[in-house]
This record gives sequence, C-alpha cells and structure tokens, in this order.
Amino acid sequence: MWRGEFERWLNNIQDWCISRQLWWGHRIPVYNCLSCGTQVAAVEQPASCERCKGKLWEQDPDVLDTWFSSGLWPFSTLGWPDKNSKDLKIFYPTSVMVTSWDILFFWVARMMMMGLKFMGEVPFREVYMYSLVADEEGKKMSKSKGNVVDPLELIDKVGADALRFTLTSIETKQRYVALTPQKLESSRNFVNKIYNATRFVLMGLADGTEVKPLSIAEASSLKLEDKWILDRLNQVVEEVTQDYEKYRVAELSQTLYRFVWNEFCDWYLECIKPRLYAPVGSPEKKLAASMVVTVLDGILRLLHPVMPFVTEELWHKIPGRLGSIMKASWPMPKEEYFFIEASNRFKVLQEMVTAVRTSRSELNVPPVAPIRLSTKDFYLPEGLEEATLLKVLCRASEITESKSRPAKTALAVVTGGEIYIHLEGLIDLKAEAAKQQKEREKLSKYVQTIEGKLKNDNFVNNAPAELVDAEKAKLQETKEKITRIEHNLKFLES
Repeated sequence: MWRGEFERWLNNIQDWCISRQLWWGHRIPVYNCLSCGTQVAAVEQPASCERCKGKLWEQDPDVLDTWFSSGLWPFSTLGWPDKNSKDLKIFYPTSVMVTSWDILFFWVARMMMMGLKFMGEVPFREVYMYSLVADEEGKKMSKSKGNVVDPLELIDKVGADALRFTLTSIETKQRYVALTPQKLESSRNFVNKIYNATRFVLMGLADGTEVKPLSIAEASSLKLEDKWILDRLNQVVEEVTQDYEKYRVAELSQTLYRFVWNEFCDWYLECIKPRLYAPVGSPEKKLAASMVVTVLDGILRLLHPVMPFVTEELWHKIPGRLGSIMKASWPMPKEEYFFIEASNRFKVLQEMVTAVRTSRSELNVPPVAPIRLSTKDFYLPEGLEEATLLKVLCRASEITESKSRPAKTALAVVTGGEIYIHLEGLIDLKAEAAKQQKEREKLSKYVQTIEGKLKNDNFVNNAPAELVDAEKAKLQETKEKITRIEHNLKFLES
C-alpha cells in the first residue's frame, strides 16, 4: 500500500539539514576554537588547535536532528560501530519494521538510508504500516484539541488485553481508526467471556478428573459436537495463521472473536455441559474433559499474540500446562481433526435450534420451560445425536413425528421441513393471541411507513444507495415477521 510513496522518497532524496536548535538531543560533534575560530568535527574534543595551537574549545550548541539519531537505531543499539559485535551479527538485519504511516519518510526511509550507508545492507525486509488512533469522532488526537486519550487510564478502566484487542480488531491500514467507548467495552466483555468460559471448564474438572491428551484412537468415540468443533478449530487455525503471516490483524482478531464467543462458548460448551458435569470416572466425562481442554488450549495459543496477559494467566490454570505459553508451539491443523460430514450435520442442527428458539421467544414462552416438539417431513428418532442435542439445547422433553401441523403450536421453518412447538400448558393462548394480533397491527403500520418512504422519489433518488437498500431490507424482514405471526395466530386460535 505504501510502497509507491516509500520509493518516491528514496528516489527524490534532497539535502537534509541534520542540526536542530533544541535543548535536548545528541550534541553535534563539532568544536569551535575560541582563539582563531577554526571548526573541527571529531568524536572527542581535540587536545589543541592545529591552526593556532590554542586549547580553548566550545562545542556547537545545536543537536543532531532527532530523526537522524533515531535513523541509526537498527544498528547503533547493537554495538555499532564495532561490526564484530555479537548482537549486531545476530539481529541485523531484522525481519519486520512496525510503525505508523506518518513517519514513513522521517524514520523508515532514513533508517534505510543509514543502514545502506553504514552497514551496507538494508535494516529490515518488510515494513508494516499501521493506522493512527483517532478519537471517537474520527479526528486526530491533539493536545491542543484536548481529545488525547491516556492509554494508562484506559488500561485501568478496561484492562490491558481489552485495549490491545480493541486496537487490533479495528486496524484497517487506513490513515486513522476511531477508538470508541463501545469498542473498548465490547473487548472487555470478550475478555470476561474467555475468563468465564475457562472457569466453566475448570469447574467441570474440579472433581479431579484426569485430563489426557486427545488421541487418534478416540476418534470413533467422538460425538457430533466434538467433531464439529475440532473441524472448526482446524479451519480457524488455518485462517488465523495466514492472517498473522500476512499481517491481517483485524481479520484474525474478528475471526477469533466469532469462534470463541459464537461457536465455542454459545454452542460447544452448551452441548458438552451434560457430559462435562457427568459423574466422575464415567467414560463420557473423561472424553469430554480431553475434548474441551484440547479446544481451549488451541484458543489460548491463537489468542496469545493479541491478548498476552489473560492467556498467560489462564494457561497456567489448565491441567498439564507447564512453563509459559510464550514457549508453547504454534497450533497446526491436524488431519485427524477434519470432519466435514459431521460439520455439515451440525450446521443443520444449528438451524433447527435457532428456529425453535426464535419461535418460542416470539411467543414469549419462558426460556426455562420444557417444551414438546413435533417434526414434519423429516424424522429425528430417539438415539440420533441430532435428537439428543436438540433436546438439550431447546429444553425439549420429547420429539415426535407429525404428518401435519397440530393445533395450538408454534411454527419453526427449517431446511427440509418444519418443527412444531406445542404451546398448550405453557402460555395463556388467548392472551398470547391478543398480543400477536396487536403486534401484527403495529408491524403493518410500520410496513406502510416504509413503503411510503420507498414510494417517495425524493428519498429514493437522493438518499445514499446503502440507506435505500437498508429500508428495503427492513421492509422484507417486517413482512416475514407478519407472515409468521399470521401462521401462529391460525393455530393459536384453533
């Protein structure tokens, strides 16, 4: 992205005044003879003037330009000018230079010039230019504007890892990125989620269950949810590794966020809970322990570069983890962890669970109330893994097959068929029907409002295209809600 500008600077090098009138910095090594005015450039003050033999000297009060001094940084900190310095031989040149775009010339280009001049070799092979952090309105931070944020104050408020994760997740390689309280709060919540998930796992292991490494021989004993999460972990390892290698920090942060929160916590831990908290010594508990620790181990390793403190702390709490996570090997995809067919089956299950939860929520069925389900056009026999998980995740007491939709049921449409939620005994059907009718009237008025806006030529022709598309999406979504309500009313009132 910045290659063209970088090359433009180097191809158009101009004379550079390397002195500045500052009260701090490296003093210019130029000495003035107070007797005859002769100037001498030397590392140390001369003993006497070669011209007049005078011995009174005054060092030039100017200092080296700070960018000149810092341009020497890649090698001046490693023992230079001693080119046989051990550190210099090991660490020069380095691999990657990380800095912000606004000092591309002032620092990056000048380090390149200095390295070529004094070392005969470039100081680094790659340069990663990151964005500058702006305030929540997207304006550059400035002391004069009073919009500068003290990172130490943010760390005290949300934690160091939350701040780090926020900065990585909003990095776009644009010139500025906005740092908002909402993004910081979201990252803090994510850190808390990781803490709570780990605590949930450790509580399940608190009875002394031995956690053995997951073996290939156990593949035949894995449950559907185990195969799905291992397959997903493999995919995430591949994606995140590529993102790290290509410096796509925002993409890798968001990938890890979705995997940890939406898949590991919201789905896998819910699925595995009955097994993880099963009686001590039971085979299902032993396998569940090995599984959940295997996945948590991979998560902490993947997160460590962007979230070093919390991952280090939690690493030491996991059974069998010795030493620092910094020294742990990077996770690699494992052939025995790919379960494409099982992963596709689990995706269908997710659709079923989501549809049932949505329907019961729309009809205000208490989340803790056990429900009875019926299916049409597909069969979930007792003992099938999908049936067992559907019961656990939807709090269903039974699942039966039905040729048509029974009365007094809610409808959940899924790929390949329908699921019916029996409502009798769960809610006041008449009261709920009245609520649904009121909601339908409210949504119908909303549809009229949106349709009126979309029929307005001034709005359609002058508003941004994305705003018009958003209104169309709202209209479609609202109409679908009305259709579902009408279906439910038909069977609530039957």
